[in-house]
Amino acid sequence: MKTVSHIPVELETLSTRDAAARLKVSVRAVQLWVAQGRLDAWKTPGGHRRIFKASVDAMCASAGAVAITEPTPTITLLVVNDESLHASLDRYFATTAGLRPRIQFVQSSLESLIKIGQESPDVLITDVNMPDVDGVALLRLLAGSNQIGRMKVIVCTSLTQQQLDALGGLPPMIECHPKPVVINDLVTSISAHLEQQRRNVRRSKS
Repeated sequence: MKTVSHIPVELETLSTRDAAARLKVSVRAVQLWVAQGRLDAWKTPGGHRRIFKASVDAMCASAGAVAITEPTPTITLLVVNDESLHASLDRYFATTAGLRPRIQFVQSSLESLIKIGQESPDVLITDVNMPDVDGVALLRLLAGSNQIGRMKVIVCTSLTQQQLDALGGLPPMIECHPKPVVINDLVTSISAHLEQQRRNVRRSKS
C-alpha cells in the first residue's frame, strides 16, 4: 500500500466495501489489489483503509478492454515459535497436490501480534507454553478483540487438558491439537476451515 503523508481535500476516497461494490468484486479482492499496488489507498489515523476513487474509476474503465477478474486468493498460515512444525507444514504442502498456502513463521508472540495487526492470516498456529509469555492470556486477549475476525486459531501443545484448565482454559472458538502433532489431522482442520470460508463468500454473493 502506498504511504501518503497529506491527502488533498479535493481527492475523493472510498471505503473498501464501497470500492468492492463499484468494481463488483469481493472485499478481499480489493484488499489484495491494494496490497499488490493495483489500487492506490491510504489509512486514516484510526487504521481504516481508504481507497482513491480515481484509482477505482481507472480500473472500472479498463474493464471495457479486459474483464475485471478477482485475484486468486493467497491463503496465509502463521506459525508461532515452532520451527519444526513450520518445516513439517512446508514439506507437506510442497509434496502434496492442491492447496499451496503461504506459510509464515515468527519467533515470538509479540511478533505474531505485529503480523496480525498488519494483515490477519487465515490461520494462526501457536502454543501456549512460551518463554516469558502467558499464552492463555494472550489467546484470550486475541479472542476478545476484533483482530481474529475470520482467522482460525489453532493451539498445538504438549500440555494436557488438566494443565490447560489450570491455566484458565482456552477460549471456546480456539481448536487444540496435542503434540506431537499429526500433520494430516492439522491439515484436515485447516482445509475444512478454508472450505467453510469459501462457502460463506459464495453465500454472501448470492
